[in-house]
Amino acid sequence: MASPTLQTQPIDPNTAEFLHQAAAAKFDFHKVSVKAAGDEKLKRSINNAVLRQYTGRQLSMTELPDPDGLRELAGQIKQHALDYLDYYLEQLAANVKKNGGQVHFASNGDEARRIILDIIQRAGCSRVIKSKSMVSEEINLAHVMELAGLDVVETDLGEFIVQISHDKPSHLVAPIVHMDRASIAKLFSEYFHTPYNDDPQAMTMQARKYLGDKFRNSDFGMTGGNFLCAETGLVCCVENEGNQRQSVTTPRVLLSLVGIEKVVPRMVDLAVMLKLLARSATGQDITIYTNIFGGPRGADEKDGH
Repeated sequence: MASPTLQTQPIDPNTAEFLHQAAAAKFDFHKVSVKAAGDEKLKRSINNAVLRQYTGRQLSMTELPDPDGLRELAGQIKQHALDYLDYYLEQLAANVKKNGGQVHFASNGDEARRIILDIIQRAGCSRVIKSKSMVSEEINLAHVMELAGLDVVETDLGEFIVQISHDKPSHLVAPIVHMDRASIAKLFSEYFHTPYNDDPQAMTMQARKYLGDKFRNSDFGMTGGNFLCAETGLVCCVENEGNQRQSVTTPRVLLSLVGIEKVVPRMVDLAVMLKLLARSATGQDITIYTNIFGGPRGADEKDGH
């Protein structure tokens, strides 16, 4: 009897690009994964972080009157936005323009990088401060900007540690979940040329002083975006540190790099998403800072960019 023929599905462009990047990686995944699997300290760190996140989420979701119903509603909102994405993207772009901003669409990472570098060049900027953005991580933006001669600083504390250690984030919410306090203290001592000090408060103040100088002297700010509201043309970013607000308000030029799938139709839809986002990510009812912005400050406005 003849053996069955293996049917292979065509590889989609995203998978093909991932496989190409994986093949070009500088490390052997099998070797480093085996090593990591035997690292007891690493396993403890990740286990503690994952369990803390899981239990925090489970407890906070019980505070909602109908958590499953709210999740279903959020899913319906997202599906509706994706079904009519062309309409909502046009509405979003029109409202951003009405607010005094500008929307650029990029079809891939290369085009996004070209657009961003062109904006920086035309604006005559050279010092970039970035708040956390998974899209910029996906397209390796910070490294490309550094190669272009720009002074680029990640201002989220975890992302900053990843940047100066020439590492990659290991988790969407907690990028340095794979590092312990001693390894961070050693890194800070080497980077800042200071005596070793593993006191969390001391390490935080070291980073705060360094980043404070960068904030004061930056001329180009970047954020990601958790949501884009088509109805108003506003960007919504959530955070717990406050560095994002600095990235938005301090520099002369602001750019938010956001995936088109982040669009929600209305502000009332955004309220639904925010009830679930922090609970699912960190077990909080809501993040410490929920930043909603769009366009420069108007002539009759006291606050704004």
